[in-house]
Amino acid sequence: MDYREYAKELTHLNTNIITALDKNYRISSIYRRYSNQYFESWGWETFLWCDDKIEKEYPVLDSADDVVTLHTEIMQDFYHEI
Repeated sequence: MDYREYAKELTHLNTNIITALDKNYRISSIYRRYSNQYFESWGWETFLWCDDKIEKEYPVLDSADDVVTLHTEIMQDFYHEI
């Protein structure tokens, strides 16, 4: 069973990936369902947070591998700007 099927079975639970950058900044991605009366789709939604405020929203991704790559890229950019 792939993670999409698993997430569909457990819709009451969240699947997420969080990377802490420092005491204020973190990256969070959540695997969630997008749907309306005409379609249903699943994807990874990613945000850069400063405390409780969203600093930046990233494009929705299809795979956990892409999310890990994005987290790595954001982390590298973050530490190069400090």
